[in-house]
Order: sequence, then C-alpha cells, then structure tokens
Amino acid sequence: MFKSRVLHTGHICQDPCKQGNHQIIVEPTRSVNYPFSPNDTDLCDRRPLDEGWYRILENGNIATECPAILRCGSLYPVWLNGTLPVEGQRVTLNACQRGFLRCCENPFSVEVQNCNDFNVFYLSTIPACPGRYCTAPPISFSGTPHVIPFIPSFDPLSDERSLAFRCEASIPSDYHRYVFDITWFINQNKIVDKYNITYSKLVTDGVLHRKDWDSHPNGTKVLGFWVMCKMRARPSSVGVSSQYYNSKEFFAGAQIEKPSYTLQSGKEVTIRIKSTVPVACVEVHGHKTCGINIELFSLKDQFQGRPANCNDS
Repeated sequence: MFKSRVLHTGHICQDPCKQGNHQIIVEPTRSVNYPFSPNDTDLCDRRPLDEGWYRILENGNIATECPAILRCGSLYPVWLNGTLPVEGQRVTLNACQRGFLRCCENPFSVEVQNCNDFNVFYLSTIPACPGRYCTAPPISFSGTPHVIPFIPSFDPLSDERSLAFRCEASIPSDYHRYVFDITWFINQNKIVDKYNITYSKLVTDGVLHRKDWDSHPNGTKVLGFWVMCKMRARPSSVGVSSQYYNSKEFFAGAQIEKPSYTLQSGKEVTIRIKSTVPVACVEVHGHKTCGINIELFSLKDQFQGRPANCNDS
C-alpha cells in the first residue's frame, strides 16, 4: 500500500523533502529480498501507481543494482542504473526493467532528490507490464567515528609535513568489502566530501589535509578550531548507503590546564599549556627543532584603565 497519499501539483516548484509533499512506500513485497512464488499475483506499476514523489519506508531506496528476475513481486523488477545523489543534490537516473537476457531493458528517467537523511524518488508509471519498482533496505552498518590528529610526513621537503586528521571507526570485518563516504567540518562549516573510499584506503584517501581547509573560504589559518567528521558505508559505489554517523567535535589547538589563576603582586605562577595535536619537527644536520609559537599579552594591552577584577594586593 501507499501511505500519506497527497495530490501532486508539479515536481519542480514544491520541495519534495517536506512532509506532505511525498508519499511513503510501505510494501514489503517490493524488497529485492522478496522472492516471487508461483502462487503470487504478478503486480505491475503500469496502472495503480500515482505519479509523484515517494520515500521508501525506514530510509530505504529504489534498488541501484540489477536484481534477479522473479523478485520484488514481479517477473521483471525495475531498478535504477546509476549513483544516488549526495547531500542536498538532485539527479536524474535511468530506470531499467530487468529482462531474461539483459539487466537494462525499456529504460526511462527517474528524478532522485537527496534530503540529507533520506532520498525521495519521482516515480511514474513504467513503460510496460510486467514490472515493478524494486526497493532495497538500508545496510545495517553502524559505528561512531573519532577524529585523530596526526602528521602524515616528517620529511621537511614533503607537502604533507603539516597537521592532518583521520576519521577512524571500529569497522567489523564484514564491512571491509564496502566503500565509505566521509564529510569533514571545521567550526561546524563543511569543508570537503570524500566519496567511495575503500576500507584499505580510509587512512589515506579519507584524510582531512591542510590543503583542504586552506583552500576553503571557511577554513582557518591558525590553531584553535573544532574538527568533526561523519561517515557512512555502502556495498558498492552505486549501492544503497547507510545513514551518516557523526564524531564528537575535536578541539585542535593549545589548552591551558586551568582556566584562571590567582596571583599576588610580585609572585610567579607556572601556567601549563598542552597541545591537543602533534607538532611537526624539523631535523637539520642532526639538530631537531620542535615548537609552537604562543602569543601572550598583558591585560593593559586590552584595557585603557585597570580592570575591576585586578588589584595590586
């Protein structure tokens, strides 16, 4: 059945992501995992399907890999031959009917809109019966990533001798055959998307490098910023993805051990400062130089008069 049916008034002007502007498909027999048995009625999307935007229940998708015949409640299931859109994107894909000899017969176009956490599909009646849109559930991958700072190279001549970040997660071996998408943020501004990364290359191709944020208008030039990543998985580059999983924000910079000190006039205090990120050292002629420049200033530099909370006692 179709749930939340609405009148369709044109798919260009309205926002299909908003509730009420799309219908929800809740038919288990459309699943790629549902076998068509001799006792089943061959269902077809030629007549009963109302043209419009649809969302698959539980954030599933129309199948993007060629299904077998006799699946999804029909002899010839219909699937999408292409890559689903990334965050906020709208794409037009070729829909195909699975045939006996070929995976793609009677092709026609289907629009797909990404709504951040789910996709919606502009479905129309198929060219011929038998045939039925085939759905694929989201994959069960889950994991909480963590931001890890590191220095890719300590070679003074290398372009990678700068601070970088990895998005690491404990990924079960069952998912090592998958590909992964990683999105990086600095101070809550999206910096870069990295798509279709194999498990073996997560530590290289999924890295946030200095050049990524240097070239971005919302990047930063100095330490003292917050970094976050989010990660999702998919069985293949065109397969249905899992939801995104976000890391906690990581502060990249210098942290003072105590936020405030009480100091009498003429006395001294030791202020302990810790860097949350590694420091790139340079070794020249056997001499190693490591350090971070930290600028300290007096309250007199900020105030014309004496602050109310300062005294000479």
